[in-house]
Amino acid sequence: MEGTGNKLERTISLPGAVSTLIGYVVGASIFVLVGPLAGDAGPALWLAYLMAAIPAVFVCFTSAQMASILPVTGANYVAASRTLSPFWGFMMVWTVVVTTAVGQALLAYGFAEYLSYLVGDINIMLTALAIVLVFGVLNYVGVKLSVAVQLIMVVEFILALLIFGIGGLFTLDPNLMVPLMPNGFAAVVAVAVTAYFSYSGFMIIADMGGEIKNPSRNIPIALAISLFMVLLMYTLVAVSLVGNMDWRVLGSMEAAVAQTSELFLPKWMAIIISLSALFAAATTIHAVILSSSRQVFALAQDRIWPEALGKVNKFNTPGNAVLFITFVSMLGILIGTSIQNYANVTVLGFMIMQILIGLSVWKIPRAMPENYARAPFKLNKFWRGFFCWGLVAISAVFLVIGVVTSLESTLIYFSCLIVGVFWYFYRRAALRKQGVDLKDLLSKVPEA
Repeated sequence: MEGTGNKLERTISLPGAVSTLIGYVVGASIFVLVGPLAGDAGPALWLAYLMAAIPAVFVCFTSAQMASILPVTGANYVAASRTLSPFWGFMMVWTVVVTTAVGQALLAYGFAEYLSYLVGDINIMLTALAIVLVFGVLNYVGVKLSVAVQLIMVVEFILALLIFGIGGLFTLDPNLMVPLMPNGFAAVVAVAVTAYFSYSGFMIIADMGGEIKNPSRNIPIALAISLFMVLLMYTLVAVSLVGNMDWRVLGSMEAAVAQTSELFLPKWMAIIISLSALFAAATTIHAVILSSSRQVFALAQDRIWPEALGKVNKFNTPGNAVLFITFVSMLGILIGTSIQNYANVTVLGFMIMQILIGLSVWKIPRAMPENYARAPFKLNKFWRGFFCWGLVAISAVFLVIGVVTSLESTLIYFSCLIVGVFWYFYRRAALRKQGVDLKDLLSKVPEA
């Protein structure tokens, strides 16, 4: 991005992009949230996770197209602000900020719960705050270091989840798998909406386009590899979980994967799986700070947010934006609510972002014809329409289901969005007094 003269360097390779993406998507939810969800869906838990993967497929195709056309920092915001309007570009990032505050809390509490399972009684809230602060500092001092740490942790938890998922297949009890939907199909659909929290985040790779080497090529490849690995792990884990433990018992478990693993794996392996939960939560916390701060950075460079948030520090990271996102994440932890409420609110946010992304990618070829012509990865008009409008439709359906099934979470979330609307119009008026029109300011497409 250009605006203050600050630019980020391309330091993230394909393996780094894959590890960051998988580390973002596979968080503590597959270890923590999966137990309560099994209590609602019953043995059909694996079906709910397969249904939840459908929006993720559409996200991956639209994000691959986005990143190929617009390989810049904060691509999702840039696309929305240039193709839809400055207002919707701002709301894209404001939604990210609110979602970060809520989603990070779930992840941090998940980290703390599994650490408590391993070491005994600890202060859950202080531990959650501490892990966010640690990764805030890591992101502040450099991307290379944080991505290297990310890669090590991702490899460990992938191996652990595969061992659990595959190992559990050999000890399945068919009697535990029936009836498939004890609470009905509607309950499975509702669980699929919440379970989407475990898939949310594939679009964040586009926001890191300014720091990924050869992004037009590497981002689509990273998306394909990551989606395959995530879908494989989640399916195996869900089947092994409900095939080895009664779904009603799972519903009351806070560390379902680790506790179930003790039934068919050695005790030391259960400990490794608990460590994997810590790593999965930590990698997602890191990736959220990494990606969300880039959107804040992009918005600040366009002067919609204070320009101080668009500065690059001596470590060549958007330091002030990182500090801001870290603060917001810690604020979400201090609120304190149930895991399901955190997950529901986060899913609502991702559905809004996905609708905006689908509309933006559909309009990009007309709004940015030169960028589109240079893109090495192009969906033809039919498939672009299929994935863009499919993403909009599926996200809208999930959004409606989420609103209907969680009115409390919806009221909280949309109250936060209203605060963002007031800020936008205040900032637009302030810029007008300085003789700056947002439409003129955002008419320029940043160079890749």
